[in-house]
Amino acid sequence: MSDKEIQMVEKISWEEFIDTGLLLYINQVLQVFGLSIAYEYDENPMNLTDVYPVKSKYRGFDEENVHKSYYNITHYIKNHIDELEEATK
Repeated sequence: MSDKEIQMVEKISWEEFIDTGLLLYINQVLQVFGLSIAYEYDENPMNLTDVYPVKSKYRGFDEENVHKSYYNITHYIKNHIDELEEATK
């Protein structure tokens, strides 16, 4: 990647992405097409071991998880609004 491209992107961990609440939101869209992004943890629930696309018969999430996801998305926007606004310039 060129220096300009490197400045345009910043790699984040899957854990950070999941914590934003966006994975559930994205999976809501993907499930319309019979797909989802799945992830696995090993015996230690804090150790993410794999993330991969799957074919899925699921169509939606329970209200509690959707509420939590939307809360996390709102919290993410609140905490990152300045950098999100700056990135649009």
